[in-house]
Amino acid sequence: MTLGVAAAYRECGLGSAMIRHVMSVATTHPACVGLREVYLHVHVPNVDAIRFYTRHGFEIAARLSGYYRRIEPPDCFYVRYLM
Repeated sequence: MTLGVAAAYRECGLGSAMIRHVMSVATTHPACVGLREVYLHVHVPNVDAIRFYTRHGFEIAARLSGYYRRIEPPDCFYVRYLM
């Protein structure tokens, strides 16, 4: 559900390694045949996460209003990687 790297360990390549692994499984695992898209949600003000995902080939596809219930602003971006 959640992907994250503690602040002290960012810029060490851990997040990139996790994304590469997920994408590798998504493109090679027999259960993923026909997979067309990998998607996630990013809190709108999280510019570091947006930069991270776009650097890895993801694109912002939509802004979802009121997605979160307990944080402000409650909006997120629907971010996707098309296979």
